[in-house]
Amino acid sequence: MKFNFRKFDVLEHAEPNSTVDVCGVVKRSGDLVELVSKRTGSTLYKRDLTLADDSVRMRDDKNVFMFLFFRGGGQFIKHLAGKK
Repeated sequence: MKFNFRKFDVLEHAEPNSTVDVCGVVKRSGDLVELVSKRTGSTLYKRDLTLADDSVRMRDDKNVFMFLFFRGGGQFIKHLAGKK
């Protein structure tokens, strides 16, 4: 597998629904939140993460957010990421 890591500050120029390789650190980790799926009725868990790299550092207007979703037992489902 080959990666082409990019800085977070170029994400706002990426094509919608494109894949971009990034590497950063977790600046904040939100609480684990329990949700119930409307479709299946099963219990899901969500954790919000705020990420940073040296191109955005502590600028709150340039944070990258990631949302992790899990099933019971910690089984990873998917992630969603976005930029403020």
